[in-house]
Amino acid sequence: MSNRRDRVWQGLEKIDLLWEQATGTRAVQVKSSQNQIGKADAERWAGELETHHGGADELELVLVGPCAESVVQLGRAGRVTIPPPVPLNLGLLCQAAAHRLALFLESQGASAGRADQREALVRQLGWRLAQWSAESRRLSRAELAGMLEAWSREEAAKLPLFPIFTAPQRNPFFTGREAELEWLHTRLRTAGRAVLSQTQAISGLGGVGKTQTVLEYAHQYRGQYDAVFWISAASELELRTEYAQIAARLGLPHEAGDAEGAMRAARRWLESSPDRRWLLVFDNADDPQVLEVLQGWLPSGSPAGHVLVTSRARVLEALGLVSPLALATLSAAESTAFLLKRTGREQAGAGEVTGAAELARELDGLPLALEQAAAYVLDRDVPFAEYLASYRRQRLALLEQRGPQSGAYPQTVATTWLLNFQQVAAESAAAAELLQLSAFLGAGAIPFELLGAGRGELGPTLGAALAADESLSVYELLQPLARFSLVRVDRTERTYSVHRLVQEVTKGQLSEESRRTWAERAVRGVNAAFPRVEFTTWANCERLAPQALAASELIATYGLQSNVSARLLACVAVYLQARGQYAVAEPLYQQALELYRQVLGEQHPDFASSLNNLAAVYRATGRSEQAEPLYQQALEVVRQVLGPNHPHTKLVQANYDRARRAR
Repeated sequence: MSNRRDRVWQGLEKIDLLWEQATGTRAVQVKSSQNQIGKADAERWAGELETHHGGADELELVLVGPCAESVVQLGRAGRVTIPPPVPLNLGLLCQAAAHRLALFLESQGASAGRADQREALVRQLGWRLAQWSAESRRLSRAELAGMLEAWSREEAAKLPLFPIFTAPQRNPFFTGREAELEWLHTRLRTAGRAVLSQTQAISGLGGVGKTQTVLEYAHQYRGQYDAVFWISAASELELRTEYAQIAARLGLPHEAGDAEGAMRAARRWLESSPDRRWLLVFDNADDPQVLEVLQGWLPSGSPAGHVLVTSRARVLEALGLVSPLALATLSAAESTAFLLKRTGREQAGAGEVTGAAELARELDGLPLALEQAAAYVLDRDVPFAEYLASYRRQRLALLEQRGPQSGAYPQTVATTWLLNFQQVAAESAAAAELLQLSAFLGAGAIPFELLGAGRGELGPTLGAALAADESLSVYELLQPLARFSLVRVDRTERTYSVHRLVQEVTKGQLSEESRRTWAERAVRGVNAAFPRVEFTTWANCERLAPQALAASELIATYGLQSNVSARLLACVAVYLQARGQYAVAEPLYQQALELYRQVLGEQHPDFASSLNNLAAVYRATGRSEQAEPLYQQALEVVRQVLGPNHPHTKLVQANYDRARRAR
């Protein structure tokens, strides 16, 4: 109606809109949830609305998301009208938001752009807000309105959205590999797909430079692509999560929380966009299970698209990559050139050039070992010959010790970093302990907040060094490690990463008792940082989920039977279940159940909750006959422990009844 005015309510946060029209006023409250809304919830919210805004002529409670049948049939509570609930549909929400954005832009005299462009802008905004949520930033309604207005003006001028480039920062010291880069360029132009692996002579050895070579290719040829997407494929969770994020970057419609739907949307775009040239990189696809998942998500049929895979796996025929480039170590000349470039000694005298050449031969051209040696030489400002002499002494000492082996990696590689480890420890005991802790975490993208929230569980030395000012203390501890290239720090994402080879060598220097101690600390630290799973904490959960999965392996490997271990497994399983990743959540629930059984017994509410959640996974995957007995067992426990009228008991009862009806 022309005489209607609608405005955001500035009082209570729960009131979304107050409509003023000729016939009176109408207060509208919108409630959305990823979890099921019960009748008691709806009646409580309706009561609050009527209490605080009973002066309005009309009161309406709009429910968005999954609701119990009793809510659907409710219709009204007191003076409050409750229309039939609507599903939480992110696509529709974005379309509505895009329409409002168009009206706003037109009111400002700006071009509204195409509908798909506006939807993409809205999704970009959602992505930005999600990042802020991960940083625990809070906005008032007034701040949000002002930010939206400013952001709309800024982003409207940036249409179209291309080019897109998500690859990491270029390595300024990259040296050599001209033939390999040319091979990749030719291979991609003709076949559309390529893969980098290692030669059989160094099979199983990381640090040969696969990632750096592909990264250089991405930067060198980025001008030939509209979009370059970089995906870590080190684990199934990382693969699925980062692949799904492509849909968010492109503004593609999909249901909120539906990772599989987002992946399908992304693949459809990659396969059906002949006017867009794209490069899709899957980095570190080493795990056979990940390769199996990857096989199902590789796009096909797009002549404008290219796929690049880096892997240590020797069997890649399933991906249609029957002729991989076997990436060898650097040549003697390339290794020498890298050492001189990395240390800024390209104009050095003949003695230093000779020393660099001898060190390059000693390290056998392994890029990661060369990087570590160069970092030490640069930091300590010592001649190459002096470093080489120390290296040889340390190598002999290691061989005489006959200590623990570092996985499949040769002892000579461990020698490359021993001097660096010792220098870090002499400078900062806490930094050395941080490296030891990091050896038991997931190698990639370790969030700073894990260290801040978990500092009370990481031992007295490291815990004391992690002050209340999380960022500053973490940066301070990471500095000596980064200086020697033992870690890589991403200040933008507030994460750091450790090469898996460095992790193995670090663990190889520890006694069995120390390994168990650090494994326990890692599990406790991740548990302390992992938040209660709610829709508002999804961004935090997503950042910590790879670390929680790494912790689940520690729990199994070291037999860490505790309530803490069980809680962490159950929490990450709840998150994965909420994101529709049932195959990953199911074994975690089973692992948590066994731990709860051992630690708390079968009559504990936490045991019953895990039974209920595992049953929900069975029901969601079409296995109601397996779900029913678990619901029944959980129901018996909560009835006895919590009583028949407890909300949790009623929830389990409802789940049990639905499973019986489905069967």
